[in-house]
Amino acid sequence: TVSVTVSANGGADWAASSARFTYTPTLEASLSPDFGPQHGGTVLEVHVPRRFGDADDIEDYRVEACCFGIPATVLVPAVQLAEGHYQCTTPPWPRAPAVVSVGVVEADGRCQPLPRALFSFVEKWRITRMYPTEVSEQQLGNLELLVSGENFRSYKDALCRFGDADGLVSDAVVLESGDSLLCRVPSGLSLVDVPRGKTIEISVAINGVDFFRGDPPMLLRISPGFVV
Repeated sequence: TVSVTVSANGGADWAASSARFTYTPTLEASLSPDFGPQHGGTVLEVHVPRRFGDADDIEDYRVEACCFGIPATVLVPAVQLAEGHYQCTTPPWPRAPAVVSVGVVEADGRCQPLPRALFSFVEKWRITRMYPTEVSEQQLGNLELLVSGENFRSYKDALCRFGDADGLVSDAVVLESGDSLLCRVPSGLSLVDVPRGKTIEISVAINGVDFFRGDPPMLLRISPGFVV
């Protein structure tokens, strides 16, 4: 924090004032994922490293909200998970594709853009085909599904989910074609409780967060015997 002096004659003479100005470290941060569907609802993980010294200053730098877009800023509440770690849910956006800046609102109420923090609103992805559609229990953990769809994009944290919201997930790799991915069928899909087999629905989260189904639903049949 420094004192502010003023000059009324072009810098020849300077007079003290009661004004003071505080310099703060550059606000560095990261967010994940960096894209999601246009209709919003993507839960963002926002990490804002500590940039203050004394513990008394912590409240001054607490993130109250996330802000999207400049200058027409949309604010959404921020939930603190730990020091410097927050969650924000993306708002609906009027168009897609669209790339918008992301910032945070601290105690002073201003939206402060985060350097190099951009979020892309995209068209919702969906599954259109899947192969195979039936596997045997013996193949669990050793077989990869080929899932094709629309609006896929390469992302390191893409996931497949087997079953409902509490179902098992496995890592997915989006192929260079951009419209297909591979994911391994989890070994945990046991038939211990359903010896005659079962059918589960497959959904994918290209951004690792938002799972979307096929239309019609993509169903995988797990059978107790060998599948030819």
